[in-house]
Amino acid sequence: MKNYSLDNESDFILGYKKKDNKIIVRLPKRKKFEIFNTRENEEKIIKKMEHQVEYGELIFTSDKYKGYDKYIKDAALYLLLHSPTSIITYNFWGNNFAYKLWLSLVILETGIIGVSSVCHYGTKYYKKDIEKHQLFLNNKKEINSFIEENPSCLDGINKRARTEIEDRMVDLEEPININTVNIIKLKELKLLLEKARFCDSLKIESVSDVIEKEKNDLIDKYDNNNHTKKLGLKGVN
Repeated sequence: MKNYSLDNESDFILGYKKKDNKIIVRLPKRKKFEIFNTRENEEKIIKKMEHQVEYGELIFTSDKYKGYDKYIKDAALYLLLHSPTSIITYNFWGNNFAYKLWLSLVILETGIIGVSSVCHYGTKYYKKDIEKHQLFLNNKKEINSFIEENPSCLDGINKRARTEIEDRMVDLEEPININTVNIIKLKELKLLLEKARFCDSLKIESVSDVIEKEKNDLIDKYDNNNHTKKLGLKGVN
């Protein structure tokens, strides 16, 4: 998870890792701390990370951010218009003091806009991360149910995420939580959701459905055999 607080808050949780009887929590500025590995402690961490996503979404959909977004677009238009103007001004004034002064101001403004653009790119980067986490939170139950019923659906997911998900299922944990989303790409999460909705729309049988059906068939077959044997014994008497 990216640091949506944008000010390196000491209690902003970027992610965590479970190791033996410890949960190692990652914080901004490469800080880490360890807590005892219990289900209750993990739930508290997950809850806080989910709140952080909601907080981040509020920041980047605020009027203040939208105003900043407009400023960057206006600045880009400004630079586009100033490029031909610089050439015309040079031809008119020549290489004298007035032109040099004017050019210095343009360079200064360009530098300020350039720095702002880099910051803007950073916030776009955060917004994409928020979109991914919010997509998961809005469809958590649907995605996890689909994975549990169709373990082979993980084709197309990166190897690290696939291994993590499979390990969690072996430990009887939900396949994906807010922490696991850190190692899944947005397009991979969208692919999982797309598969889940496609299968649901066509009522395609899941692996668990097939297993359940085969189990019921075996039970029915066993009951029928027993019933036939009983009838045979009664016939003998």
